[in-house]
Amino acid sequence: NALAKAAHGHYVHLPNIKSTYTDKYYERFFIPLKNEEGQTYAVLNLMHDVSDTYLQKEKLSELNMVL
Repeated sequence: NALAKAAHGHYVHLPNIKSTYTDKYYERFFIPLKNEEGQTYAVLNLMHDVSDTYLQKEKLSELNMVL
């Protein structure tokens, strides 16, 4: 759905998801690339590794539960 939405001109951000191939967590972006007429001609798909941030938040949550 994200790719289809981006192909229709909408910016899409998908929050953290664990990779099926590694133990890393990624957030994904689908960015429509538009020509001068405003028509989408391609979609840029970016993946950003957020593993460190995600794991730190998990540890913080665990510590908060202990308190």
